[in-house]
This record gives sequence, C-alpha cells and structure tokens, in this order.
Amino acid sequence: MFGVLYFVFSGGSLFKAYVGRPSCQPENTKHENTKHQTPNTKHKTQGNISKMQRRITSRSPEDTLKLGKAVGRAAKGRLVIALTGDLGSGKTVFVQGLARGLAVPKGFMITSPSYTLINEYPGRLPLFHADLYRLSSAMDIESTGLLDTMDAQGVIAIEWAERICEGDLAEDMVVRFDIKEDDIRGITLTASGQTGLFLLRGLKI
Repeated sequence: MFGVLYFVFSGGSLFKAYVGRPSCQPENTKHENTKHQTPNTKHKTQGNISKMQRRITSRSPEDTLKLGKAVGRAAKGRLVIALTGDLGSGKTVFVQGLARGLAVPKGFMITSPSYTLINEYPGRLPLFHADLYRLSSAMDIESTGLLDTMDAQGVIAIEWAERICEGDLAEDMVVRFDIKEDDIRGITLTASGQTGLFLLRGLKI
C-alpha cells in the first residue's frame, strides 16, 4: 500500500538537490550550491518556475509497477521522465508499469536497454526507454541518439538520468528511487512545467 506526501514550491534550488545531475558548466559560471533542505523549510526562489513534488512509499515491486502504470495511464501526449536511483531501486519495474499504462502489447518484454541504450515500443503513445548506465561521461550524450528522440511525440523514460548534464533533457518529471529496506522504496516525483504539473496534480494512485 502506498503512503503519500506532496507539496508545491517555486524556484530551482531544491529540485537541483534532488536530481543530483552535473551542471556541465565551467567552474567560474556555476551557481552557488544550496544545501539540501527538508520539505518544511522555506526555499529560495529562482525565477517563476513552479514545481510540485509528491513522495510515495512503495512497499513492494507490485506497488512500484502500479505507480508506473498510473503515470502511463495519465499521460496524454509527449512526456519526458528522468529516472534516478541506485541499481535495483525499481527504475525498470516502474517503466514496465509505464508500458502497461500506455497499452504496450503484452508480447513486448520491457527490459533495461543497457547495451542498445534506447528501446522503442508501440502503444497508445509510443514509449521510448533509455538506459544511460554505461554512459562514461555526460558529454557523450550526443552519441546516443537520445537528444534526437527528445523531439518524438511519445513518452520518453530515461534511466540513470543523473549521468546527463542538468538542463539537457528539459524533463517534465523526475522520479527518484531510494532504497529503504528489503522491498521498501521511497519514490519522489518532482514535476515542472505545464505538462508535468498537470499530470502529477491529477495522478490517481
């Protein structure tokens, strides 16, 4: 059974702390890092970009699958999802649920494309599943073909998105997986932009 907490905030400081991706900026142009803040603290505002965050406790792989399915069902058009977290934390299971929510035919096996880098599946909306685990450098992203895929009208789910320079994806949602114990996972969904906010606000789980 899921446990849920969600809240809304503005600015990018907390979002950067949660995503944890390299900025790929020269040292003299990097913004000063802000320390990680808890949800109860006030956050600095950088611009007028609103973000919504929802924290969920998954108590089994089935819970994680159901969450992915709910996101897939809620997707109405192009959607970019960045997936971050350690090995075995549930990223691929989430994408398997995403495929179910997008009505990908059952004959397709959804596995992590560690060697092919990107797999495409037909569905109510096309599903593009990328795995950047073997990416040796954030600067290698251009050689994967992922940036070309970003223009596709479908759902793009990217595992190990923390290996990409911050800002390269312009993602609608970041889903972070934290291993708590055994099968229990803390899952944090952070949405930004109109598409991500609309989906997360209406997400039924």
